[in-house]
Amino acid sequence: MYKSLVLASLSLLWVGKAVAEDGSAREQFVQGMERVSQGNRYHDRARLMEGRGILERAQLSNPEDALATYYLAYAEYELIRHGMITKDSGLYDRYVDIAVAHAQRVLRLRPEWSEGFALLANIYGIQISHSWVKSATLGPEANALMQRAIESDSTNPRAWLVNGIMKFNTPAFFGGSVEVALANFTRALELFEKPSQSEPLSPGWGHLETYAWLGRALEKNERPDEALAAFRKALEIDPEFVWVKRVLLPALTKKLTQPSAQ
Repeated sequence: MYKSLVLASLSLLWVGKAVAEDGSAREQFVQGMERVSQGNRYHDRARLMEGRGILERAQLSNPEDALATYYLAYAEYELIRHGMITKDSGLYDRYVDIAVAHAQRVLRLRPEWSEGFALLANIYGIQISHSWVKSATLGPEANALMQRAIESDSTNPRAWLVNGIMKFNTPAFFGGSVEVALANFTRALELFEKPSQSEPLSPGWGHLETYAWLGRALEKNERPDEALAAFRKALEIDPEFVWVKRVLLPALTKKLTQPSAQ
């Protein structure tokens, strides 16, 4: 089932004219994205690193191609997220600045692109989660980017996903809202599950992650049965999605089966 999921996802990766016209570069690009997808699926640092290395070579061969740079930045986003989750400060520090630089370059190469806005906002969100000191400067920038992502393409599910993640992670005092996050995740899923109207090979990541975030928001909103349903839906799509299979679903199941405190 996963192989068909990867092929479906890779069929939504658009690689820009230069890469598309270069068969060897395109093959290298698809191979790199497959490794990144596997690294995300299994929460595997080595596969993320391998995928990033392949994508870096593809991008260096096509430095003016916005999509080659986009997916290199996306691979680096996954690496810094992995570093933060695993408390690997060396991994985070190694890639955080270059991830920002590559994401900013995407928007210089392809201005007003919803996908570019959403990815850069997501990277800023990771930086804020890593150090809330950065929220004063990066918070307004991330919020502006998310707004522009939605305004430039309201049918982009990743724009709604990233907006939901930011609303979920931001304290209410600073404008966060679980209810707004739930609405954004729900909207993202509606868009993910519509027939794609995007260009062939356009970005396709985020569907599984949206179910995971929806479940987290439902759990925080004290709706555990609906949270379980969201987690199980993610595993229907990919039974080996590690974040849900080994972290989120077991933690919620354990909480629900523990005797209530007297």
